[in-house]
Amino acid sequence: MRRPVNPVIPYPTEAVQHTRCVLALSTITVALSLLKPEMLPQLGDLGRQVEKVDRWIDRCADDTQKRRLSSGARRDLDARFHILAGHVGDVQAAAGDASRWTQWTAGMWAGMTFLEDCRNTCPIYFRGLH
Repeated sequence: MRRPVNPVIPYPTEAVQHTRCVLALSTITVALSLLKPEMLPQLGDLGRQVEKVDRWIDRCADDTQKRRLSSGARRDLDARFHILAGHVGDVQAAAGDASRWTQWTAGMWAGMTFLEDCRNTCPIYFRGLH
């Protein structure tokens, strides 16, 4: 019997897909919340992109809020959010602008990594342009 060249890996269950999407959206939302709204016009293109991402997150939140999180998913997300809260405190306590922007970028990078994971493994929640 021949081995398949590309083994088929099934998508995770709907509950796992939902939890992954909530984590990705929450991580990006936290990172964006560190930028003050009055700063956005000063940031030029970055500020306009942040406003656009805020609108997309609102549309995505409509899809993910239709389903409740299980107690296990809530526990897992709470543990991850506890870790995230420590990093948010680091960003707020950063001494210089360079350090603050570096930590903000790391938070966005983590959120975008989670989002890319969702894009590849969560077909139930990844439909449409948003």
